[in-house]
Amino acid sequence: MTQDDRIKRLEEEIAYLRKDMNALIKTVNTFEPETHTHLTFITDTKSCTECKNYSQTNLEDLFN
Repeated sequence: MTQDDRIKRLEEEIAYLRKDMNALIKTVNTFEPETHTHLTFITDTKSCTECKNYSQTNLEDLFN
């Protein structure tokens, strides 16, 4: 393979790369990220001896 053939092949490769990059850029530009909702659950555990002083029907007592 001569040097001219190698240069021609490299030019063709670059042309394909540019075409692929343009297609990729268009795809990325049209992509919209999804909206996510994140939930966090926090639990506060107490031993049975700590809970004896609280009313079982009044949940506010557990968080004060």
